[in-house]
Amino acid sequence: MLDSGTMMKTSAGQCEGLRTGAPTYTSALSFLLASGTGSAQLTTADIVGTVTDQTGAVMPNASGKLLNLETHDQRTASSNVSGDFQFTLLPVGYYSVSIAFAGFRPNR
Repeated sequence: MLDSGTMMKTSAGQCEGLRTGAPTYTSALSFLLASGTGSAQLTTADIVGTVTDQTGAVMPNASGKLLNLETHDQRTASSNVSGDFQFTLLPVGYYSVSIAFAGFRPNR
């Protein structure tokens, strides 16, 4: 479960500076920071994940919001029928991800 107050920094396809607070939400979020392969220096990264409830069941059509904490740029995405979501081609920076689903408290 991704805890409240999680921040992440994308840097050449790696996750840095992960910070978590006390877990308080019933929905769960797993994420993977991925990027393309090659020998050149990377300037973007992707955040992908799967939205699940406390039993591990996937949650399709959950609303996701990504906020760049430095520039305040926002992106939105919805989870697919498998509960998967993705934010692609992200510039290097610190991000906050929040997930909302009807009947559940938002998870950030």
